[in-house]
Amino acid sequence: TFNVTQFTIHQKNSIIDNVLYLSEEDNIMNLNLGKELEAFINHTVSTDITYNSASEWVREAIREKINSDLQYNEKLEALKADINIGLDQIKAGQVVEINFDELIKESD
Repeated sequence: TFNVTQFTIHQKNSIIDNVLYLSEEDNIMNLNLGKELEAFINHTVSTDITYNSASEWVREAIREKINSDLQYNEKLEALKADINIGLDQIKAGQVVEINFDELIKESD
């Protein structure tokens, strides 16, 4: 696994060199950012006072993605738990028959 606090972006002439280097000890991961992403990051850094460098922007983006994935997985696990509760209730015969036509008539 990579420690996201230990990566750097190598830059040439203040412009991202189109490659992101993630490192952990002696391991290096090279990712091609592509021209569009490079331009977007450079534009954002140059116009948004929140970020002082492309490295800060990319680190923040990775942190946000990690947090988003964690929240998604927590919600997914909660949904699975609720589904399992419902399935257990069905197996135990704890169900109620519903006539949807009558339910719709009652709501009108």
